[in-house]
Amino acid sequence: MYFHFTWNYGHKILNSYCIFMQVIMKVPEKDILEGNVVKVIFALGWPVMISTLLQVGYNMADTFWLGRWSSASNSVSAVAAMQLSWPIIFIMISVGAGFSVAGISLISQYTGANKIYKASESAGQLLSTAVIMAIILSLLGIFLAPLLVSIM
Repeated sequence: MYFHFTWNYGHKILNSYCIFMQVIMKVPEKDILEGNVVKVIFALGWPVMISTLLQVGYNMADTFWLGRWSSASNSVSAVAAMQLSWPIIFIMISVGAGFSVAGISLISQYTGANKIYKASESAGQLLSTAVIMAIILSLLGIFLAPLLVSIM
């Protein structure tokens, strides 16, 4: 059952990954190895840059709207609560990014070695691990939030 789940979803993830690579990453290998370093870094890094800018914009919008909340004391408390919770959220984002990088590395290696079945299996396992970790971190967050906030 688990294997069937990971193969089906892993195959879909791998297909999405391959489409993303074909559409976004139009940088030839020769340019990566011998081309202008700044141009190559920008060509490979712009999706991450856009993602980071969107995250910053999202946080700025949160701060803006919380700052305009009904009364001055409520808005100050709301912005302070958001800033206080950021380190905890950042730790969770970092854990997720670590799993993503590790999983994408495995998928890339298997894809490069033309082991599509293993790449699909790895993609499915990455998805399964992400779902399980999300559930675990959510439960920990629900039950440990008062303790973590009191420590900070």
